[in-house]
Amino acid sequence: MNQPTYKIQVNEENTYSFISVGRRGLVLKVVRFDEIESDIFNLGFGDFDFERQTLSDSIVSDNGDI
Repeated sequence: MNQPTYKIQVNEENTYSFISVGRRGLVLKVVRFDEIESDIFNLGFGDFDFERQTLSDSIVSDNGDI
C-alpha cells in the first residue's frame, strides 16, 4: 500500500492520536488499547469528542481519507 501517512502522537500509555485531513477539514482521531484481561486487549478507534473530552466510536466524520 503506497498511501500518504499521518504523524502519530503518543498521548499516554496505550493511547495514540493523529489528525485526519480530508474533505471535512481536520478531525482528531484516537486509537486506544485497553487491557481487559491478562494479555487480552480491546482496541478503540474513533473521533475525539471535544464536548465530552473522550474517544467516540459513534461519530461518523466521513472525511474521505484512508
